[in-house]
Amino acid sequence: MIVIGDKLFNDSDEEDWLWQDRHILLLPLRKVNQHNQWPDGVQQTLGWLRHGIETVFSVLTNTLDDHV
Repeated sequence: MIVIGDKLFNDSDEEDWLWQDRHILLLPLRKVNQHNQWPDGVQQTLGWLRHGIETVFSVLTNTLDDHV
């Protein structure tokens, strides 16, 4: 399983534990001051994917709220 996280999920030990014990690949956006940065382009791609997911979630939330 692959999970894209925001900058709140910035603990590399937690990432390692999730992968080793649960086989969950956590791909969080990195903060600028973090030591372990993604290779070129990965941060941008993760941000683009998260933006798309958040946009769809917002549209669904607004649509469903209007029909309740």
